[in-house]
This record gives sequence, C-alpha cells and structure tokens, in this order.
Amino acid sequence: MRRSRSKMVDGFSGPWIRAGASAGWLRPGRRWLMTFVLVLIVGACLLSGVTATPARAAVPGTVTNYTGTGISGPVGIAAGPDGALWFVNNPNDSIGRISTSGTVTNYAGTGISRPYGISAGSDGALWFTNQGNDSIGRISTSGVVTNYTGPGVSYPYDIAAGADGALWFTNVVSNSIGRISTSGVVTNYTGTGISAPTAIAAGPDGALWFTNTANNSIGRIQAVQPVGPPSATISSPAGGGTYSVNQSVPTSFSCMDSAGGPGLSSCTDSGGAAGSADTGSGSAGTGSLATATAGTFSYTVTATSNDGETGTASVAYTVAAAPSIQITTPANAASYSQNQVVDASYTCTDGAYGPGLQRGSAGCDATGTSGAVADGAAIDTTTVGSHTFAVTATSSDGQTTTQTVSYTVQAVAKTSDVAVAITAPPNAQDGSTFMATVKTSNYGPAVATKVITGLIIPYGLTANSFGGASNIGSALYWTDSSIAAGASVTYTVTFKVTTTAHGNVLIPAAAASTQVKDTNYANNAAAVIVTLGSSTPHASQAGNQTNPLATGQSITSHLGEKTLGR
Repeated sequence: MRRSRSKMVDGFSGPWIRAGASAGWLRPGRRWLMTFVLVLIVGACLLSGVTATPARAAVPGTVTNYTGTGISGPVGIAAGPDGALWFVNNPNDSIGRISTSGTVTNYAGTGISRPYGISAGSDGALWFTNQGNDSIGRISTSGVVTNYTGPGVSYPYDIAAGADGALWFTNVVSNSIGRISTSGVVTNYTGTGISAPTAIAAGPDGALWFTNTANNSIGRIQAVQPVGPPSATISSPAGGGTYSVNQSVPTSFSCMDSAGGPGLSSCTDSGGAAGSADTGSGSAGTGSLATATAGTFSYTVTATSNDGETGTASVAYTVAAAPSIQITTPANAASYSQNQVVDASYTCTDGAYGPGLQRGSAGCDATGTSGAVADGAAIDTTTVGSHTFAVTATSSDGQTTTQTVSYTVQAVAKTSDVAVAITAPPNAQDGSTFMATVKTSNYGPAVATKVITGLIIPYGLTANSFGGASNIGSALYWTDSSIAAGASVTYTVTFKVTTTAHGNVLIPAAAASTQVKDTNYANNAAAVIVTLGSSTPHASQAGNQTNPLATGQSITSHLGEKTLGR
C-alpha cells in the first residue's frame, strides 16, 4: 500500500477543550523550560534511591522503576516488534531500548537530534521525530539508524503508524501533518484548522487523529487509501516466440501508474529503451529484443512511479541458431569421370535451441545441375564441365541455411581396338590371278572414326581390282569415316602373278583410327604369305591365314605414321 489519493482534515472543538489555552510553552524560545523541568524530575527520582533492578511486582498497582546508562529526559515510548520497549532520550540525542526484564540499551546515531515522538512502523523498525534538525528517523531493532528529511517537516512532534502502512507525524511550526512511507518518501498535508498540532494517534476508523494545541481543537486526517503499484504492458511481441540469431524484432510497450498514484518517473525496457514522459496518461515506448546469441531469454519492461514503487511485465523468447549442413559427397572441388556413378551423401541438423527441421524433403533438400537429388541418389555426371550441388536446410520456424559445393566432370578418353586380318590362297601359279581379303574390325568400346586400312602390293604381284581403294605407288588405301564398336568392314583385292615371280611373297596389311586412341597396337597389322610359281606352299606360313606382325615396323615403313594413327 502506498501514496495518497486524497486526504481530508477535520477540526473538532468542544467545551472540554480548554478555551483560550496558550501553546506558548511549545515555542522554540521556551523549549529550555520543558527540558529543565524534565531534568529536575529525573534528578528527584535518582535522589529517592530507586534500585536499578528492583523486585518483581507482586500485587496489582505495584510500581517498579528502572534506570540505566544513557537514559536522559525520556519523553516518548512505544512497544517494538521485538517484544521490548523503545524510547527517546531527548537531551542526549539517543534512542533507548528496555527489555521487559529491565535491561537498558542505548543507541546514538548520525541525525538523531532532540528526538521526541516514537512509534513502531509496519516495516518492523521504530520511527521517531527529530525536533532538533526537522527530520524523521528510523532505527532497526539491531540499532541501525537512518534519517529522512522532506518538504514541510518543521519541528516534528509526535508520530504514529497509520492504517496505510506509513508513519504520520505532526509539524508544530508549519501547522501541517506529515506522512512518510517506509521507503522514506515524505508528503506534507495542510488544511483549515491545523494549528500547532502536537499529539497524533491512529483511530479505529482508519484515519489519524491529532491535537491542535493553538486553537484548542482535535483534528482528523484521512489516511492514504491503498494504491497499487504502477503497471507495465508489452504489446508486442507475444511471449514464447522463436527468432533467428541477429533477427530484428521490434517491441512495443507502455506503462501506467495506478489510480491515485503520483505519476511515473520512468518506463524502461531491459535493453535500455525509455518510454515517453508521463503527462498524466502514462508512458509508451519502443525497443527491440536482444538476438545476438542463441538461447532462451526474457524481455522485461519496468514502470517506476515518483514514489519509488515499481511494476514489471516480461515475455520469454528463444533465439535459435540456423540449421547446419554436412555434404560428404560430392566433395568440394572434386573431379569425376563422365558417366561415373557417384551417390550423393549429405545431412542436415537443426541449430541450437531450434524447433526442429521441417518434415520430409522440405527440411533437407539438395539440388544438382539436373534437378533435385535425394540423399543416396546419383549426382549428375553426364555432362562434361563444372557442376554445382547445393543443399538447403529449413527449420520449422522458417530459418534456412544453404551450402554449395562445386565439382568437375571430365571427359573419358575415347578408345577403340582396331584390328586387321588378311587372307589369301597359299599359292598362285605364274600368270594366274587370286583374291586376297582384308577385314578391318573395331572391338570397341568407342566408335573408331576415320579409319584407314592399307595394304602393300609386294614384288611379283599386280593389283587388278581393289574395291574403291586409293592406289598410291605400291600401296592401296581404304578410308572409312567410322566403324562402330563390334562392327567390321571387308575389302577384296584381285592380284595377278607376273610370269617372272617365284617363291614366297609377303602381303602385309594395316589398319588404324586417326582420331580415336587405340588400346592394342599389336593387332593393327597382319600379313599373309603366298607362294608364287609353285604348287607347294611355304612350309611354315602358307595356307590362307593371317599372320600378325609382332611390331608392325615393316608395315609402318611403307604405310607411314599417319596410317596407324600415331
């Protein structure tokens, strides 16, 4: 409970209040007289020989008197929350405590000056008036003294705890009633009829009642009605949101003091943003959430009123890190052969404090040159050149991370295996003709392009027909634009034996692609031996067969390097 919405001062007078009595004895110039009288009374008591620790009262009405160190001109006394009695020592500027067994403790402290009235407060401390320095003092039950000043505090006299939890006191010189909250905020009230108020007490009606010494009346002032603390409101964002790291999230907030409050002194958020000045209708402001790091956080707005009361509002939120991606295959900057089978391998993981990835492929999606690629599926290696492979991870709150790698597809060198075979009859008589067959084959795997097949016309033979070959000197050449893998072409040459030729002749042939690398040069050349002028074939090599040449050197010496594609 705090602050005053309203106060009302009533003045009462009657025949039992002495008419015309003067309060002159309270005037500052005559305070010495009161002090002197008190000293005489105390001295008389001391001379009477009262013991410091007398016997316990045995019957009702028995009086016991206690003395102790520091007791000097005590005037006000009140029961404390610790079960002891607390009193003020006016002449020696101290506060005394006496237990119910009579043990006296005396406390002095900065600011205690001619203390007079004393009362227990709602905060568990004792509050007293300091007439010597126009202030209100507070002493805890452990003896810690705090002093408060405020507007209108002028020769405070008596003090009492009010129903509102504050302390109320009389200001004799300023003709006013003061109120001090347990946090030390002083408010002063004046009103018609308040005249040199002295004693004050809380009434059963919730008001404070006081004596007006100068005009012989009794006053009543309504205690402060309970007023709640100020309130804070966060309009946006709503609590429980999840945001990405460094995301900009604006906030909107407002503060309002409760009805009857003294107004706001500030309205600030936990980021340091301040609302507008309170002109009676509250305060409003904008700020932003702190999203620099991942984690769970609280955003708070604090409303503070002019009397120090506070109210807060908070929303909780989460900052989630972006999802992460690990691409194992294809490796960045890797090289693969054309048409090589390479299976993609990648994973997506949600970031710290994240809400999880989206379901299905939407949460972890990969795209290659030819389109979407599932984890474990083959990437595109059909096209020679540079390729990209990108994976995008998407969390259920919409955060995305994309990682891209590049790889290269290299052309596989085309190879073929071109082979040649030649057959002819084992022998031929003088002047006769015979046919030789040349067969060029491609054993793959690639198509052999621009294939040249050649044959050497040996001494003793002439070529009468040669199936479209080019006849250059003593050699025949056939050119094919391509021979598919597994295919072959056959050429036929008709030879005539001259009448002077005798013995064995070697008819060599060779074939090669001039554009595709050959994987086996050993079968690029072959030869057949024909015995001329005799009916008996050569013992070791006659007989309609192909005889591959081990090195092909005898062929290249006639056909040339280009013929063999080297």
